[in-house]
This record gives sequence, C-alpha cells and structure tokens, in this order.
Amino acid sequence: MTLINRRNFTKTTLLGGGIFLFPGCAIKSDNPLFLFFNDKEVKTIVALCNQIIPADDDFGGATDAEVVYYIDRQLNSFFKYDSSLYRQSVLKLQSFCLEKFNKTFSDLDSDKQISVMRMMEKNKLDKVKWKNSSLFFNKIRLHTMQGFYGSPIHGGNKNFLSFDILNINGLLRQRLESPKK
Repeated sequence: MTLINRRNFTKTTLLGGGIFLFPGCAIKSDNPLFLFFNDKEVKTIVALCNQIIPADDDFGGATDAEVVYYIDRQLNSFFKYDSSLYRQSVLKLQSFCLEKFNKTFSDLDSDKQISVMRMMEKNKLDKVKWKNSSLFFNKIRLHTMQGFYGSPIHGGNKNFLSFDILNINGLLRQRLESPKK
C-alpha cells in the first residue's frame, strides 16, 4: 500500500478538481500560450490590433506590447461577457473578407485592412448580415487601448512600452518594476 503525503494529495486534488470547479481556466486554444483564442482568431486579432496601434520607426505597436495576450486573458476572466461577441465577430469578419477578397483579414494588405475596419466602424458589412460590426470595432479598439496603455500587471504593455512613449517614469512604474519583499 502506497501512502500519499499531504502535499501530493493537495496538489493532485487541486489540479484535477480545478478543471471542474473553474472551467474557465482550461486551455481552449490550439496554442497553449492562449487561454481563449485559437490560432486563426489570434491572427485576426493581432492584425486588427496592429492597425489600431501600429509600430513606427521610434516605438513598437500593439504586437510589441503583447496586447493580444491582454485581450486573451481578459476574455477568459473579466471580459467573459464579451467572449461570444469576439467569437462571432471574428467569424463574420473572416466570412466577409473571404467573400470579398478571397483572403482572410490577416492576409489582406494594410490599406485593405484599414478599409474593412472603416466599414466595420460604420456598420457597412451588410454582405454577411453583421448589423453590429461597430459594436465589435469599438470593443476591440477599447481593449487594444487598455492593453497598450494599461498597467503591465494585467498582461499587456509589455516592458512598459506605452510608459516609455508617454515618458512615464513615476511611482507606478517604480512600484511595478521593484521586486516584492
């Protein structure tokens, strides 16, 4: 008879039971780095975020700040109420782009992506019966800005990228960078 010590029992129980007690914690993606998005969704979200906050010669953009990870984490927790909006909207966006351009959104050139996003903002993607495209556009714009300009402790703004752009060297940054005692 094998005896199980208390530490191993607790660890095994929490790991095994955690999936049932906290189903939102289970990985839903093809890629273990993402909790909510699958690989196809990631490409679309990254392309959208990069158009909202593009990199330039001096500073990085949404990808450099890892905004997609912020949105992914938040959709798996605090923004769970937006999860179906994201899933349905990405599908409708892809459907529109495939029908109109025979390409996915992420494969379109920058000018076409911007054109499609302007249409989304004005609810002009009627071909796929998407009456609330502006709702999704405004939501992803808001979430991109939050992930880029917010505190890195929430999963975005990697390496304080936006703090550097805004020249924020204050107490918040010092507190976030200093090791906890």
